Amino acid sequence: MADNFTNDNNNNNDDDMFNFLGIEPPEDDGDDDDNSTDNNDDDSIALFTDEDLKKVLTPKQLEELNIEENKRRRDMGSFSIEKGLPECLSDLGKNLNEEKPVVFFRDEVISEILQGLSTKNHSNIMLVGPTGVGKTAIIKEIARQLKLYKSMPQKILGDDTFIAELQLGGLLAGTRYRGDLEERMQRIITYLQNSANQVILYIDEIHQLITNRNLSEVAEQIKPLLTDGKVQIIGSTTTQEYRFLQKNPAFNRRFSEVNIPELTHEQTFNVLQKLIPQYQDYYGYDTSLSDAFLEQVINLSEKHKIFLASNQPDLAISLLDRILALSHFKKLANQDERPIQLTKDSVEIKEIETKLLKKPAKQKLNLNNFRSLLNKELIGQAKAKQELLSVVKSLILNIRHSGRPQSLLFAGPSGTGKTQAAKILTKFLLNREDSLININMTEYSTADSIYKLIGNIPNQYDKTAQVLPLDSLKSNPYQVILLDEFEKAHPTVQKIFMQALDEGHIRMNDGSQLDFSQAIVIHTSNAGSEEFKDEQKHIGFVESKLADQDLSRILSKYFSPELLNRMEHVVNFNPLTKAEYQQILQLELVKQLKHLRTKNDNVTIVGAIPTQATNTIQKLADKTYDPLKNGRPAKRVINEYLENLIFKQVDFTLDCNQID
Repeated sequence: MADNFTNDNNNNNDDDMFNFLGIEPPEDDGDDDDNSTDNNDDDSIALFTDEDLKKVLTPKQLEELNIEENKRRRDMGSFSIEKGLPECLSDLGKNLNEEKPVVFFRDEVISEILQGLSTKNHSNIMLVGPTGVGKTAIIKEIARQLKLYKSMPQKILGDDTFIAELQLGGLLAGTRYRGDLEERMQRIITYLQNSANQVILYIDEIHQLITNRNLSEVAEQIKPLLTDGKVQIIGSTTTQEYRFLQKNPAFNRRFSEVNIPELTHEQTFNVLQKLIPQYQDYYGYDTSLSDAFLEQVINLSEKHKIFLASNQPDLAISLLDRILALSHFKKLANQDERPIQLTKDSVEIKEIETKLLKKPAKQKLNLNNFRSLLNKELIGQAKAKQELLSVVKSLILNIRHSGRPQSLLFAGPSGTGKTQAAKILTKFLLNREDSLININMTEYSTADSIYKLIGNIPNQYDKTAQVLPLDSLKSNPYQVILLDEFEKAHPTVQKIFMQALDEGHIRMNDGSQLDFSQAIVIHTSNAGSEEFKDEQKHIGFVESKLADQDLSRILSKYFSPELLNRMEHVVNFNPLTKAEYQQILQLELVKQLKHLRTKNDNVTIVGAIPTQATNTIQKLADKTYDPLKNGRPAKRVINEYLENLIFKQVDFTLDCNQID
């Protein structure tokens, strides 16, 4: 601080300074000679050096002294408040509070950035890191420190240097004619190249200069700036978007890459603690947040990290803000004068989790209710029902591995109720049938069909969103995924789902991740069908059931041991008897009659819908039962039967008494 305080025509300033230091000012010798230093700023003499001040002041006093000097210099005009920035440029440090850091635990990163900016060659910086790690916040912190006298950024970059952000979205706004964008950008470049403007240009999401065709000419205008070194540029991009820049070496090689890692759990906790005063200032000073509550917020954010598609610290900060907003809203709505006190058991945590994640409303799952539902809607399959009850028990007890989906394999001939069982599970566990994602795996029998699941390799210009079968997981992770006839999928496709079972997510080709951790993945297979066919040739009817060891032997023909070992439950579905087929026909009859009565205005249903139509069902079963097809023909058979009855009526009136 050799030039902190000088004799510059104002003795009062000197007196104030001595009072601040707590020491007596020197006596005035009365020398009013015209050659006095009072009248010659160029010959100003420093009263104290940095070393002198360090000897008499504590670190806290030194910090206060710097703050006072910052204010004095700003009052003297050392900092330009209005820099006359051209359109689409904004001063990042203009509205920042000098005394409040923007980021924490980023000293090493900031040092690396400053070192890069001070190099002779390649003094442009590219910040690369996942979403939510605080790339822009780090640059704002440097912009804040540039306003602090004698700060490291100010020493390295210059007293009057500031950081201006280029708003890429604003560049395109209002450009109607050819040349408008180029002219607007040229005004910005002229400003940047003016040596009087000591400015560093910051471009967030800089990859858009490459991926957005409308901004390609801006990239061409910026390239000369990168080459001649007259203007320094800092860009930031996500890890997944950075690959587009890497494909453009002429642009990318002008930058020095700085990786921004995610904060650790402990660092994130300390950040939340440091932010408490800001939230108390916003939501009220009666807001109390326990350490256990902050830990719970971080744990919850990390648990759903993939679904929320962000990283620490932004992930935990955003979740904390949502919880506080909910608490504040409830307090105002209930006219509650009590202070907000949040602990790890606060109901607001679960409420926000439910809203953000589309989590099903918590309900008491009753095994007896599930057993009744199975007996009502799944015909036969006594052994399969017992296994399904075990599945639900494990879910209720929550004893499965955290972070990974529940994995089931339903094996058996076609038409035995595998898909129906999946629908029943979805209805019982999630309380809604539309949470079932049904994927026919016969459509993924080739190696290149994997792109229908994870998306095509993105083109840097083609950003058209692809509609993929698993997209609904992005908005609702609590779903049942039915992979029908899984054995017919190509091994490459099967390996993708093995990754989901192992790690709880799969990586899409656009770099994003799909969260499987809250899902139930059901694989169905017709394995064993051929064995039953062979048995029927010798016996003539189907009453046999596969033993567990036989099923394991059969499944090993279709699936690798690695895949089978990932199945937590294997449920065997046996062929249906004729009597069971009749029950399915009866259920289908009631279902279709109800549909006709409520959904079809062209058909009038008269009389009570028969709960038992013994003669009709018996005749239909005798005529259509096929032990190889099991219950699959039932829907078509009942549909044709009802159509024939209706077609016979001139006025399309169906009397249920006709069905006996």
